Amino acid sequence: MTHYNRKQIIAFLIKAKQLLQSGRYTFVNRRKSLNSLMQYGISIEEVKNEIMELTVKDYHSGPLMDDDLRRMGEIWIFKKEINHTVFYIKFSLDSLEDGEFLKCVSFHEDGME
Repeated sequence: MTHYNRKQIIAFLIKAKQLLQSGRYTFVNRRKSLNSLMQYGISIEEVKNEIMELTVKDYHSGPLMDDDLRRMGEIWIFKKEINHTVFYIKFSLDSLEDGEFLKCVSFHEDGME
């Protein structure tokens, strides 16, 4: 597990939030995430708000290499308490021909199988 220092985490969060605000972001519709959002009454718009509120204290690990070798990107993982429940939030920061793109790969209750 790779752990970065505070400045590197802050730099990632700034970049992630800029990509989100500029529309270079997508939420991956995985069943586990969608079920968790439905269970806790969280909308996709609220997911964006929670991402915008992430701080260094929510950092868990990263950057890690993406398991999908077809993509050149990094994986960052955060854990954030939302309404008394800890959520596991995983991002993929992909490098594309026209720049970087942020994907929210997972957003679900921590510890879900």
